[in-house]
Amino acid sequence: DQSKIKKLAIVGPYAFAANTGGGGSAYVVPKKSYSTFAAIKELVGDKMDIQTAIGNADTLLLDFFDQSKMDGKGFKCEYFNNRLLQGKPALVKMENHFDLKFDQSLGNGIKMDSLSARFTSTFTAPNTGFYKLGVSGTDGFRVYINDSLIFNELKYLGTETLRNKTIQLVGGQRINLRVEYRQTCPESILRVAIHSTPKDPLKQAVDIAANADA
Repeated sequence: DQSKIKKLAIVGPYAFAANTGGGGSAYVVPKKSYSTFAAIKELVGDKMDIQTAIGNADTLLLDFFDQSKMDGKGFKCEYFNNRLLQGKPALVKMENHFDLKFDQSLGNGIKMDSLSARFTSTFTAPNTGFYKLGVSGTDGFRVYINDSLIFNELKYLGTETLRNKTIQLVGGQRINLRVEYRQTCPESILRVAIHSTPKDPLKQAVDIAANADA
């Protein structure tokens, strides 16, 4: 009975991310998908106060970097026709959303099974606190924050591999993000995301659930 529910708790990693498939051969890209939060919000509108918490889950990416997070400029993509980031880029372009799928030719003579790429941008932390930085890819990647190496997986991974790390940022601080990528198979993905996170996400989930009607 919806009329009896004033406050609803959604706990778990799929609150804001649609679970449309697994990794590897189970990975799919639907034309349209809804997260649990989005679907319930569309159904009930403002009739319920919907509270969300990720909990202790560390299994997927939320809030992909997009143009709004990257100081409104998107990110610069430099593609090289080799696996070592050597020489002059064969292609330079801008992208607005860091959820990339390399399943079509990039042109410029770039071989899709033997390329490397460098992605750079800046973003500004909106508030001081803890943030979860995550990257997922099916081929090798490195991620740097202000030239400090955060993830080093520059090797053939074979299946979608996720790495997460909690970092502390200062509100208003401009951050330099650099991602290096190597592709050795024709179809690969690369996704980078960040979202704010409480210092104790499990306690947050327990508190939200305890104060909800359902």
